[in-house]
Amino acid sequence: MGTIGYIDPEYARTSRLTEKSDVYSYGIVLLELLTGRKAVDNESNLHHLILAKAATNAVMETVDPDITATCKDLGAVKKVYQLALLCTKRQPADRPTMHEVTRVLGSLVPSNTPPKQPAALPPASNPSAKVPCYMDEYANLKTPHLVNCPSMSTSDAQLFLKFGEVISQNSE
Repeated sequence: MGTIGYIDPEYARTSRLTEKSDVYSYGIVLLELLTGRKAVDNESNLHHLILAKAATNAVMETVDPDITATCKDLGAVKKVYQLALLCTKRQPADRPTMHEVTRVLGSLVPSNTPPKQPAALPPASNPSAKVPCYMDEYANLKTPHLVNCPSMSTSDAQLFLKFGEVISQNSE
Protein backbone atom coordinates (compact mmCIF):
# COMPACT_ATOMS: atom_id res chain seq x y z
CA MET A 1 0.00 0.00 0.00
CA GLY A 2 1.47 3.30 -1.09
CA THR A 3 4.65 1.96 -2.72
CA ILE A 4 6.16 4.31 -5.30
CA GLY A 5 5.75 2.95 -8.80
CA TYR A 6 2.64 0.98 -7.90
CA ILE A 7 0.38 3.80 -6.71
CA ASP A 8 -2.45 4.69 -9.04
CA PRO A 9 -2.71 8.28 -10.32
CA GLU A 10 -5.90 9.15 -8.40
CA TYR A 11 -4.25 8.37 -5.07
CA ALA A 12 -2.29 11.63 -5.38
CA ARG A 13 -5.60 13.53 -5.57
CA THR A 14 -7.72 11.59 -3.11
CA SER A 15 -5.28 9.87 -0.71
CA ARG A 16 -7.64 6.88 -0.95
CA LEU A 17 -6.91 3.43 -2.23
CA THR A 18 -9.71 1.50 -3.92
CA GLU A 19 -10.19 -1.85 -5.62
CA LYS A 20 -9.24 -0.13 -8.88
CA SER A 21 -6.02 0.98 -7.18
CA ASP A 22 -5.22 -2.70 -6.70
CA VAL A 23 -5.93 -3.33 -10.39
CA TYR A 24 -3.50 -0.55 -11.32
CA SER A 25 -0.82 -2.04 -9.06
CA TYR A 26 -1.43 -5.49 -10.53
CA GLY A 27 -0.96 -4.04 -14.02
CA ILE A 28 2.41 -2.69 -12.94
CA VAL A 29 3.36 -6.12 -11.58
CA LEU A 30 2.39 -7.66 -14.94
CA LEU A 31 4.67 -5.14 -16.67
CA GLU A 32 7.51 -6.07 -14.32
CA LEU A 33 7.03 -9.77 -15.07
CA LEU A 34 6.93 -9.15 -18.82
CA THR A 35 10.02 -6.97 -18.90
CA GLY A 36 12.15 -8.25 -16.03
CA ARG A 37 12.48 -4.64 -14.85
CA LYS A 38 11.45 -2.91 -11.62
CA ALA A 39 8.56 -0.46 -11.56
CA VAL A 40 10.94 2.35 -10.62
CA ASP A 41 14.67 2.01 -11.05
CA ASN A 42 17.19 4.87 -10.96
CA GLU A 43 14.54 7.47 -11.73
CA SER A 44 13.26 5.36 -14.64
CA ASN A 45 9.51 4.67 -14.59
CA LEU A 46 8.54 1.36 -16.19
CA HIS A 47 4.94 2.40 -16.87
CA HIS A 48 6.05 5.55 -18.70
CA LEU A 49 8.54 3.52 -20.74
CA ILE A 50 5.85 1.03 -21.77
CA LEU A 51 3.40 3.81 -22.66
CA ALA A 52 6.05 5.43 -24.87
CA LYS A 53 6.80 2.09 -26.55
CA ALA A 54 3.08 1.40 -27.01
CA ALA A 55 2.65 4.77 -28.73
CA THR A 56 5.16 3.67 -31.37
CA ASN A 57 3.93 0.05 -31.48
CA ALA A 58 7.28 -1.12 -30.10
CA VAL A 59 6.16 -2.70 -26.81
CA MET A 60 7.52 -6.10 -27.78
CA GLU A 61 11.05 -4.65 -27.75
CA THR A 62 10.79 -4.56 -23.95
CA VAL A 63 10.02 -8.27 -23.46
CA ASP A 64 12.37 -9.97 -21.02
CA PRO A 65 14.88 -12.03 -23.08
CA ASP A 66 14.12 -15.08 -20.90
CA ILE A 67 10.49 -14.90 -22.04
CA THR A 68 11.47 -14.44 -25.67
CA ALA A 69 13.75 -17.48 -25.47
CA THR A 70 11.22 -19.80 -23.83
CA CYS A 71 7.75 -18.62 -24.85
CA LYS A 72 6.06 -20.52 -27.66
CA ASP A 73 3.38 -17.88 -28.28
CA LEU A 74 4.57 -14.27 -28.30
CA GLY A 75 1.05 -13.30 -29.39
CA ALA A 76 -0.13 -14.23 -25.90
CA VAL A 77 2.67 -12.09 -24.44
CA LYS A 78 1.43 -9.14 -26.46
CA LYS A 79 -2.09 -9.74 -25.17
CA VAL A 80 -0.80 -9.72 -21.58
CA TYR A 81 0.92 -6.40 -22.33
CA GLN A 82 -2.38 -5.06 -23.60
CA LEU A 83 -4.14 -6.33 -20.49
CA ALA A 84 -1.49 -4.69 -18.29
CA LEU A 85 -2.08 -1.41 -20.13
CA LEU A 86 -5.83 -1.75 -19.51
CA CYS A 87 -5.11 -2.29 -15.81
CA THR A 88 -2.97 0.85 -15.70
CA LYS A 89 -5.41 3.20 -17.43
CA ARG A 90 -5.37 6.66 -15.91
CA GLN A 91 -9.09 6.70 -15.08
CA PRO A 92 -10.23 4.02 -12.61
CA ALA A 93 -13.53 3.56 -14.47
CA ASP A 94 -11.55 2.52 -17.57
CA ARG A 95 -9.80 -0.29 -15.71
CA PRO A 96 -11.19 -3.81 -15.49
CA THR A 97 -12.01 -5.43 -12.17
CA MET A 98 -9.64 -8.09 -10.81
CA HIS A 99 -12.31 -10.67 -11.56
CA GLU A 100 -12.27 -9.56 -15.18
CA VAL A 101 -8.47 -9.62 -15.25
CA THR A 102 -8.32 -13.17 -13.92
CA ARG A 103 -10.94 -14.34 -16.41
CA VAL A 104 -9.00 -12.83 -19.31
CA LEU A 105 -5.68 -14.25 -18.08
CA GLY A 106 -7.31 -17.63 -17.63
CA SER A 107 -8.52 -17.54 -21.20
CA LEU A 108 -4.94 -17.09 -22.42
CA VAL A 109 -3.70 -20.25 -20.72
CA PRO A 110 -3.55 -23.10 -23.24
CA SER A 111 -5.41 -26.22 -22.27
CA ASN A 112 -2.87 -29.06 -22.39
CA THR A 113 -5.02 -31.57 -20.56
CA PRO A 114 -8.15 -33.11 -21.97
CA PRO A 115 -11.36 -32.04 -20.22
CA LYS A 116 -12.31 -34.25 -17.32
CA GLN A 117 -15.21 -36.55 -18.03
CA PRO A 118 -17.85 -36.73 -15.32
CA ALA A 119 -17.78 -39.97 -13.35
CA ALA A 120 -21.42 -40.66 -14.12
CA LEU A 121 -23.64 -38.78 -16.51
CA PRO A 122 -27.13 -37.96 -15.30
CA PRO A 123 -29.72 -40.13 -17.07
CA ALA A 124 -31.27 -37.20 -18.93
CA SER A 125 -28.02 -35.90 -20.40
CA ASN A 126 -26.82 -36.58 -23.90
CA PRO A 127 -23.44 -38.38 -23.80
CA SER A 128 -22.41 -36.89 -27.14
CA ALA A 129 -23.13 -33.31 -26.00
CA LYS A 130 -20.00 -31.24 -25.63
CA VAL A 131 -19.16 -30.15 -22.09
CA PRO A 132 -18.73 -26.35 -22.15
CA CYS A 133 -15.14 -25.33 -21.66
CA TYR A 134 -13.74 -22.01 -20.53
CA MET A 135 -11.63 -21.68 -23.68
CA ASP A 136 -14.68 -22.38 -25.84
CA GLU A 137 -16.53 -19.60 -24.06
CA TYR A 138 -13.75 -17.15 -24.88
CA ALA A 139 -13.48 -18.34 -28.48
CA ASN A 140 -17.21 -17.81 -28.94
CA LEU A 141 -16.83 -14.13 -28.15
CA LYS A 142 -15.75 -13.47 -31.70
CA THR A 143 -19.32 -14.49 -32.46
CA PRO A 144 -21.21 -13.26 -29.35
CA HIS A 145 -24.56 -14.56 -30.63
CA LEU A 146 -23.14 -18.08 -30.25
CA VAL A 147 -22.41 -17.64 -26.55
CA ASN A 148 -24.88 -19.98 -24.95
CA CYS A 149 -23.17 -21.61 -22.05
CA PRO A 150 -24.75 -22.32 -18.67
CA SER A 151 -21.52 -21.42 -16.87
CA MET A 152 -21.36 -17.99 -18.51
CA SER A 153 -23.77 -15.26 -17.48
CA THR A 154 -24.85 -12.50 -19.85
CA SER A 155 -22.55 -10.09 -18.01
CA ASP A 156 -19.61 -12.50 -18.44
CA ALA A 157 -20.33 -12.74 -22.16
CA GLN A 158 -20.37 -8.94 -22.38
CA LEU A 159 -17.17 -8.78 -20.34
CA PHE A 160 -15.35 -11.17 -22.63
CA LEU A 161 -16.64 -9.36 -25.68
CA LYS A 162 -15.43 -6.02 -24.30
CA PHE A 163 -11.98 -7.22 -23.23
CA GLY A 164 -11.63 -9.68 -26.09
CA GLU A 165 -11.99 -6.82 -28.55
CA VAL A 166 -9.55 -4.60 -26.70
CA ILE A 167 -6.97 -7.32 -26.17
CA SER A 168 -7.14 -8.62 -29.73
CA GLN A 169 -6.57 -5.17 -31.23
CA ASN A 170 -3.18 -4.97 -32.93
CA SER A 171 -2.35 -8.56 -31.99
CA GLU A 172 -2.80 -10.16 -35.41
